[in-house]
Amino acid sequence: MNLGLKNFVKSVGIQEAERVLCEALAATQRKIQDPDSTEPNAIRLDRFSYREMWEAFCGEGTLELLNPFREQQSLVTPRMLREESAAVGFTAFLNINGQIVFSKILESYKRPEFKLAGLVETMPSRFSGEKIPQLTNLDGDEDEVVEGAEYGRAGFGEAYLDTPDTVKRGTIVELTKEAIFFDKVGTMFRQAGTVGAWLAQRKENRIADECIGVTNGYQRNGTATNTFQTTAPWVNDQVNVLADWTDLDNAEHLLAAMTDPDTGDPIMISGDRVLLCSAQLEATAAYISTATESRRTDGGAVTMVGGNPARTTGHRVVGSRTLYHRHLASGLSAAESRNRWYWGSLSDGLLYVENWAIGTVMAPPNSEAEFTRDVLHRVKASERGVITTQEPRAIVRNTTA
Repeated sequence: MNLGLKNFVKSVGIQEAERVLCEALAATQRKIQDPDSTEPNAIRLDRFSYREMWEAFCGEGTLELLNPFREQQSLVTPRMLREESAAVGFTAFLNINGQIVFSKILESYKRPEFKLAGLVETMPSRFSGEKIPQLTNLDGDEDEVVEGAEYGRAGFGEAYLDTPDTVKRGTIVELTKEAIFFDKVGTMFRQAGTVGAWLAQRKENRIADECIGVTNGYQRNGTATNTFQTTAPWVNDQVNVLADWTDLDNAEHLLAAMTDPDTGDPIMISGDRVLLCSAQLEATAAYISTATESRRTDGGAVTMVGGNPARTTGHRVVGSRTLYHRHLASGLSAAESRNRWYWGSLSDGLLYVENWAIGTVMAPPNSEAEFTRDVLHRVKASERGVITTQEPRAIVRNTTA
């Protein structure tokens, strides 16, 4: 924070300064969540200085309380709470630090290389495991209503999906006396950023494992079934090496053949079509998808087809480094891990059941941690959810063998 912070706190008071800074940090968090949003009050995190902020809210003379070389050290928390003004400033400092830590965690959690979380549907839930009823047409296929007759009734029938139990994940970020005294804002930011990236990567791994079939959360009417099948009850797994537009056509043919298990109607793809592949295959996939013309080789003869048929599907290409590494971790060869790809709608196929999104909770001042480890403030970050498959017929897996 710039040198004007002390004067700002003196001019408006501790509580108003705390309010303004916390609102600005909240705007920063909204900007991180949605980079396209307009948040004029958002502030840059790298403008903060722990030393400046401590002196502005707790008083310049109190900085010496954090000096690790003091001959007779006393606990900072009891000292700060003796005076009313010091207590208010100390609380304001902790609240602002909590917002700073969360902003940095969120910034790393939302890094653009974590692509898979943005491709799946998220469903808020108050339960550890959900039983999701499926909408069915209880009166059959007849939609004609003759004069004076009752309308057919559609509702939630006996079909249902069971989702796995959700799991809580998280860790704690600690602010030490030294971090403030020596103004180690960079160290604190790296610690918070590492926590955010760690939580995001773990979630990315779980989504990838469900997407590629390492885990299989699909359970309909009490029966668990693997996501990918080569025979009945559906076929969504085939050998189909990505080389040209005809391979996209092969994947689309398989997707178009999927039918609803209750009505027999085609599975409707409401989400965006995605070609999901490893980062190594992304350039090839993008070239095939965006080429302006295409050719067909038949019996050694090359025929110009014309415009690129692959462009008519309106899909987008998503390359993921995580996907490649989860393929490897599942036991696939490096070649298969690079070249295996997926076609369809991940937002229709996969579901992230979420009890709560990434968030933080601040611990009250803890004299034990302060005394034994010089930890002045702790912020706990956590999220709770589970990835599952809601409609396996919305995704096609394409392998090389």
